[in-house]
Amino acid sequence: MPSLAAKWLAARLHRFEGRYPQWGIRLVAADHLVNFTHENVDVGVRYGAGKYPGLHVEPLMPEDAFPVCSPKLLRPGCRVIREPDDFRYYTLLHDETSRRSEGVPNWRTWLAAPKASRVRADLGPVFGGIHLALEAAIAGHGVVLGLSPLVADDLASGRLVRPIAFEQRSSYSFWLVTSKSSAAHARVRAFLRWAVAEGKRTLGASTVVGG
Repeated sequence: MPSLAAKWLAARLHRFEGRYPQWGIRLVAADHLVNFTHENVDVGVRYGAGKYPGLHVEPLMPEDAFPVCSPKLLRPGCRVIREPDDFRYYTLLHDETSRRSEGVPNWRTWLAAPKASRVRADLGPVFGGIHLALEAAIAGHGVVLGLSPLVADDLASGRLVRPIAFEQRSSYSFWLVTSKSSAAHARVRAFLRWAVAEGKRTLGASTVVGG
């Protein structure tokens, strides 16, 4: 996913390169499923339920969905957010994928869990990718439903905060996939180990609650 490449992987690849300078890195961000037989790709990162027959599959990161916004929206004088129904006072930011793909968290499914019936989940601007919606949130244009791996760095830096603690575990996760033959290569095994370790580190950084 371009969103994972932009918001997570690109910022971390220098650590892999520092550890393994003998291997070059080429990062490609695309939404299509890689065909390992016909494309020159060693490892893919997929977002889904983890059922990919014929491939070597390893879990990278699960994800929790929770609202995030710029700290600008929580300054004194702004509406206080104490419960999910309070989001009716703010602009909700949406990403297109969450609206058209079954299983991807979106405002409608998230608000249904705590029974927040006073919020119009269908209102607000729609962005072509969640990384674009996150940038709009960082700029202070509204509240976006963040996915834990994609907002971990912005939470740690203070660019985003969590106004309330309620979160929802997604039925989808991020998965590392490669062909079974490539999984035997030293460079691929090294990347898989490194990525899994980075994923575990990220999960520990995404639990910050601000506001």
